[in-house]
Amino acid sequence: MAQNRYDFLEIAGWAGPIAEEKEAPGAPFAPPAPEKEKVRPTGRRAFNPVEVIGEFGVGVGEFNRPLGITVDISGTLYVADAQNHRIQRITPEGEVDTLGSRGTEPGRLMQPGGVAVDISGCIYVVDQGNHRWQKFGPSAKLVFTLGTRGSNVMQLNSPTDITIDQQHNIFIADTGNNRIMSFTGQGKYRGQLVNAQPGEPFNRPMGVQVGPDGKLAVADTWNHRVVVFDVKGRPLLCLGSQGREIGEMNQPVGVVFDLDGGLIVSEMGNNRLQKFSSLGIPVTAWSGEHTPVGPLTAPGPLALTKEGDLYLADTGNHRIVRFEMW
Repeated sequence: MAQNRYDFLEIAGWAGPIAEEKEAPGAPFAPPAPEKEKVRPTGRRAFNPVEVIGEFGVGVGEFNRPLGITVDISGTLYVADAQNHRIQRITPEGEVDTLGSRGTEPGRLMQPGGVAVDISGCIYVVDQGNHRWQKFGPSAKLVFTLGTRGSNVMQLNSPTDITIDQQHNIFIADTGNNRIMSFTGQGKYRGQLVNAQPGEPFNRPMGVQVGPDGKLAVADTWNHRVVVFDVKGRPLLCLGSQGREIGEMNQPVGVVFDLDGGLIVSEMGNNRLQKFSSLGIPVTAWSGEHTPVGPLTAPGPLALTKEGDLYLADTGNHRIVRFEMW
């Protein structure tokens, strides 16, 4: 990876929570502490954008339709920069380096759709245009390449997202095959999910995320819903139906568990984010309208830091937006 430097664009002037806001039951409002000791209350309800990263382009720190993001334990951000056919890695200090270039050979990428990083620093990429996934070591050296286009258990069809659990098991949104695939970190097939609920197959699922308790959330994109499964693959919760009202969805793409056990969902069709409680109750929505950030356009995958900050791949605007959740 070649070393480069990239400066973030900080958004100034955003207010924190105010006392009049209602907190979740049992979570009384606590005013923000001094900056170095900032403590956020539980029952986070508000999207507070604080940083915009990148713009359209081919240079380092620029993006062309970012389709996947993740954050490692050190706070380093990884972006699947799809149309630039590379992964960009951005440290909290603003150092940027890149992995990959356009091609079909092992180690090269074609429209990468998702990225995940394990605790040892290994990087896992779903190589959407090549219908495969690849594993790289912490130094970006290729470990293995798996998959060809098809529908058997070791094949994929336009995969779009990837996540990893605490046991190093991999889950891939195999979008073109309407299923979620699971492998070990060494590439051994574990199983697959094909139904959102019994008798209700997925329809082009584009987002998948594992929570800290092992639950699995799937953005069942063209069924306009998000489904949560337990560790044994049994459906626990189904959120949404097609529409524009709060609690409804239009082409959900990104999904992530927040620190309160709830879900945050990005909707490509409605150009917004929604926050749901751990019980699946809609809490709030945010589109960027009438804010300095501006409207979201085809928002995509999401990632959460250990502190609870949210990163969004604002795909149509070729940028990443960071939120503090209040």
